Amino acid sequence: DKWEFPRNRLSFGKTLGAGAFGKVVEATAYGLSKPDGAIRVAVKMLKPSAHFTEKEALMSELKVLSYLGNHINIVNLLGACTIGGPTLVITEY
Repeated sequence: DKWEFPRNRLSFGKTLGAGAFGKVVEATAYGLSKPDGAIRVAVKMLKPSAHFTEKEALMSELKVLSYLGNHINIVNLLGACTIGGPTLVITEY
């Protein structure tokens, strides 16, 4: 998948916002835009208490963002971590 990004190349910072089942965290992504570069991103993730329906909703959001591609009026998808742990959706900061 062209959107898959290795979770070990994310360094998490402060929480930007949180809801009942998820949160958005500021992070640095290493090698996302250029092989030796680092950029600031926002990472959406579910809390451990999230139910199956919230997990399905996050996956649905990921599918929609990947289908839409880049657009000036939305926060654009930069990548995702779906392998080896909880789903992480990486977007522009």
